[in-house]
Amino acid sequence: MITLRDFDSLSLRDLQCEDLALEYLSILLKHGELALLLGSGVSKGLGLPNWDELVAGCETAVGIVPSEGRSSQALMKAIDTVRREFSKHHAANDLQSLVRTNLYPQAYLDAGEYPQGIMSNRMLIAIGAIVMASSRGSVGDVFTLNFDDVLEWYLHLHGYKTQVVSDFPTYLRGDVDVTVFHPHGFLPLVEKTYPKSEWLVLSYSDLISRLSASADTPWPTLLGSRFLSKRFLAIGTSMNDVDIDVHLARAKRDVGGRGLLGFVLTSGLRQDRAEELMEIGLVPISVDSFERIPSFILNVCRKAAAL
Repeated sequence: MITLRDFDSLSLRDLQCEDLALEYLSILLKHGELALLLGSGVSKGLGLPNWDELVAGCETAVGIVPSEGRSSQALMKAIDTVRREFSKHHAANDLQSLVRTNLYPQAYLDAGEYPQGIMSNRMLIAIGAIVMASSRGSVGDVFTLNFDDVLEWYLHLHGYKTQVVSDFPTYLRGDVDVTVFHPHGFLPLVEKTYPKSEWLVLSYSDLISRLSASADTPWPTLLGSRFLSKRFLAIGTSMNDVDIDVHLARAKRDVGGRGLLGFVLTSGLRQDRAEELMEIGLVPISVDSFERIPSFILNVCRKAAAL
């Protein structure tokens, strides 16, 4: 049987080969050493906005005309502008309500739950498969940069127990199937199931506040320990998040050898971006279309089942 030790002689560049990456990830899954990092791309096709659309919706709500083609930093600064404009007439805590209103379609908000039709979304099916308990192994830790609770809702419908971690102190439970961490905050649609977080990392000032905090505060400590104790499979994210980059850089300094921290599953990746990812210890797996990403995830599950 092939083991992780058999891959020790391979470089990060070697592991870009789809077949080798598939083999490696299936072994990690089998041994419970794989975690997920999810970005807004996983919500594609679920009726939820991407980051640009969320910011634009918040701007429009307070009378600001959105600009196009903005960088991540510009979008975060735009939310600071929204906050200042919004605070002229509302309490500061009400900003979360504004964000939540623009995070979910009105039909979802009116119903208080997601439509059953999204259960056929292939990305949701694939992510659900890799985290659902199985003798071939499963992912027990999911870190999501999204504010929504669509994954938690999906797992709940299938009878799986989840714990959401967004605030500290929180005691991690041993009687759950999956722990979903929300390091940027949590604004659930199904509020009766999970409480929202009391904060968000959405604006530029939010980010500066997070980065300027001591490295031994809860989120940096947790993220740092997980980056050093698990291998991550990042899905639906371009890995341009400065907050995550800081924790990756700290972990990269602490790991030995080739410094493999995880894999980034994406489509249409430029070669220069692939080189940047490998410099920070991440192996890019670039498939030829976004639609192939769920198939790759399911193939990891099938491969693990055959080990």
